[in-house]
Amino acid sequence: MEGEKETKQNGQKHPREPTQFTAHHTGQKRKEETPRSSRNGKQRKREKKAQTKEQKKKEGERKRKEWEEKLSSRASEEERLKLIESRRELRKERMGEEGRKRKKRRRRGLGKAKEFGLNIVIDLEFGLNIATTTKSAEARDESE
Repeated sequence: MEGEKETKQNGQKHPREPTQFTAHHTGQKRKEETPRSSRNGKQRKREKKAQTKEQKKKEGERKRKEWEEKLSSRASEEERLKLIESRRELRKERMGEEGRKRKKRRRRGLGKAKEFGLNIVIDLEFGLNIATTTKSAEARDESE
């Protein structure tokens, strides 16, 4: 600490007096010591993300253990194969349902875009009209 340090002054040792901080410096020091709310929010967000990641990992391990126990409890190889096949079928059904939902959402989004999106009209003949009027004007100027 500053109060405990000693300095040589005129060949003698004197204890250093603690320096007095201005209000600005004390405010800065307090600001450094306390975390900002945005930093604190980011930290909480990271902690929450890590927590959910850990929960998912534990859930996956639990499901895997249950599956292994279920497989090991089956006596015959035939029962195990049936169980594996039924699980594959369930997964196929889930994935098919998810695909249908995804297509439905996409169609709904396209419908909204068609209904509320920008409508642009392009007059293809507009450029032709300008070109012909310009050419006719040039021809008229040359004849004069």
